[in-house]
This record gives sequence, C-alpha cells and structure tokens, in this order.
Amino acid sequence: MQADANKKCVQELIVFGDVHYASYWDHVADIIAHRDDILNPNTEFERFLAHMSTERSDVAVVNLGDAIDYFLCDYETTPATATNNRDLFYAALDAAGLVCDEILGNHDFRLVPYNLRFGGLSQINLRDQECQHILTELGHGRLRNPLTELRSLARLGSRIDPLRNFRGFQKPAFERRASFNCIFLNTRGDLLGRAIGLGHAAWQLLCAVVARQAAGLQPSLRRLSVDCAGLDQADLAFIDRTLRECGPETTIVFMHAPVINPARTAIGGRATLTLRRLGACLQAQGYAHNVIAAGGEGLLRIVRSPANVERNIVIIAAHVHCARYILIDKASLIARQVHVEELNAAWNNARYIKHITALPVGVIDPAAGGTCTGYGRIGRSGFAEVVLRRFEQGRCVAASWPQAKPTAEPLLERAG
Repeated sequence: MQADANKKCVQELIVFGDVHYASYWDHVADIIAHRDDILNPNTEFERFLAHMSTERSDVAVVNLGDAIDYFLCDYETTPATATNNRDLFYAALDAAGLVCDEILGNHDFRLVPYNLRFGGLSQINLRDQECQHILTELGHGRLRNPLTELRSLARLGSRIDPLRNFRGFQKPAFERRASFNCIFLNTRGDLLGRAIGLGHAAWQLLCAVVARQAAGLQPSLRRLSVDCAGLDQADLAFIDRTLRECGPETTIVFMHAPVINPARTAIGGRATLTLRRLGACLQAQGYAHNVIAAGGEGLLRIVRSPANVERNIVIIAAHVHCARYILIDKASLIARQVHVEELNAAWNNARYIKHITALPVGVIDPAAGGTCTGYGRIGRSGFAEVVLRRFEQGRCVAASWPQAKPTAEPLLERAG
C-alpha cells in the first residue's frame, strides 16, 4: 500500500493496471522472437517501471488490478510450493522501489494457467490463426480435466489461495491521496466462475455461433463478455457511508471492472441508463461488454442521490484492455462517449460522473479498438494518457522509453 503517501506533498496520482505478469510470457517471446510487434507483458511492465523511475517524487500510485495473469506458473501441476507469479510481480516491483495502492482484478483470483485454445493470444497482438500453427510449441493447449480448466477462472475448492500474498485492499477502503478522496473497491473474480455466469456465457456463445454462421463466419470466443461478479450490499453501504463522511474534494472510485462499457468505441455514442435492471438495459444498447454483473444500479443511485448531487465524482476502472472516456449526466442518466479532452473540460463539473477505463500496461484488445499500452496521470485539471506503445493494423508504430526526468510542466501538457 501507499504507506507514506500522506507524509509528503503528493500532487498527482498515477494509475496503471492490466499488467498480466506471468513467467510464461517470456517463453512465448522466445518462441516468436522473430516478431518485434508482439507484446510481452513482462517486458511492458519493465517499460512502465522505467517510466516510473523518471517520475517526480510527489506522486501516489494506484494499481487497478490484474497485476498477474494467474497465480501458479505451472500448466501441468499445481503444487502449493511452486513458484507463483505474484511473488515474481512483487520482486520486479520491489526491485524498482515502487510502492503503490492495489485493488484486485479478476485475473488475480485465477489459480492456474488458462488454456490457449480458449483464451487465445490476440491480447498480446498475436492472431488466433497464428497461434494455431505454433500451439504445440507454445504449450498451454493440452486439454485438462474440466475441474482444472475451471480453476483457471475460480478456486473451486483448492486449498491453494491465489490471494495469500496479495498486499493490497481486499475489502472496501477509503484513503486520501493527492488531495482526492479515494475509495478502493473489490469487484471480485470472473462471473464465469459461478454457475449463473457459466449459464449466461453458454447462452451468449450459442447466440454468437448462430449469428456468425448466418453471416458465413467461423464461430469465435473472443467477443464473449468476461464480466466480474461486482459489488454487494456491504460494498454499497460502505460507499454511501464514506461519501457522507468525507470532505468536499473530488472523490475517485477505483474499481477493476467498469459499470458501463461499449463493445467498441464510438465517440459521441450515447446510452440511456436506468436504475432498474441496468444489466439488461446495457445489454440491449451494446454497453455491457466486460463490466460488473452486480452493484451498478446501486452505485449510480448513490452517486446521484440528493446527498451527492453536488459532489464531483470520478470512477476509474481497467479490465477492458483499452481506454474509454464516458460522461454520465447525473440527472438524465444519459452516458456519452467522449475524447479525454472533453472529459477534462467537465472534470470539475459535478453534474457529470466521469467514467474512465485506463490504458493497459501489458495487453491490448484489438477487437474492441485497443491500440495502445500505457498508464494514466491524474491532477487537479484532469486525466492524461501516457502511451507506452502504439499499434496500427497490428504493427507497432511507436514505443516510448524515458530519456530524461520530466520537468514540472502542467499535467495535460506533459502527458505522452
């Protein structure tokens, strides 16, 4: 956690997430070493840490979850004494001397490696078709017993706890960081790890197969919505109580999975939200891709209540592997996708909930329009992207390594 954040004059917040650190990625990089446009999440994390070494000392840092891809490194067995990816992630973090607040992502709950026949490698910029040609050499493709396969999504009775050495917030928490009120939430693991989630996914898959076959296309798993279980009543009660008790400064809610997210970016696109059956409403409008399955209505109800109507609130999430900026009008509940510049123009306007999903560090989602890796900077004047790598048509067109310590220009002018 950010142990000494309140002891120094912190002016800005750094947010990063979706590192997806795993020892296996170095093996993948060795196998496809001839490709210089493949993302190795471990190398991308090193790139991020190199950038952080050039940051000013008066920043606080927040990890938005999915620090690791899964807990145990070994695909074939799951011994309790095996090296685990969280220890490897923390070793890299500690070597860089970076201290941060942390929340949990759905991958942080995953016990064993997932099967590449289901997960694919598109999020490291390797197409599924390419993966099929080298699947045997890559490994992580042999079908295991169903219980082992499901443990890549949930513990399912295992005595090994994937959170046993997690350093961050597992329960809702409130802290003051960089002149902001900060609420840290746990949106929990994959809904696919629960019976209701598996049923919902099966229905989605059936609908997708029928639709794609009707269009003459091959079935694909890539567009399934990987939702997180979300928030429960205890979480919502904590948020309500905290907002009533904290000061008037801008409040930032950090949560791994977003409340609202379109399948694709469409700047200017609108969705009309509701406080009843929000999930069904978002599904009908195409804004329920990779979101929280529960608690969205309650969170919106709290942040637009008479007690909070004048409070400036920002929600920052990750999970979707691409940047999204959405303004939600508290009165009308109309959500509109905008560029970051328009979101910043409304940064201090309490009429709007600022809903952000930050750039990922280690992965992208090309199918959803994800083209960049990076992190975010938050100051009094708004939010800024710092792009680490940019891709166009599958090719890396720009990579950023820090050259010198940045000067103290205003936040929005010095963002990468």
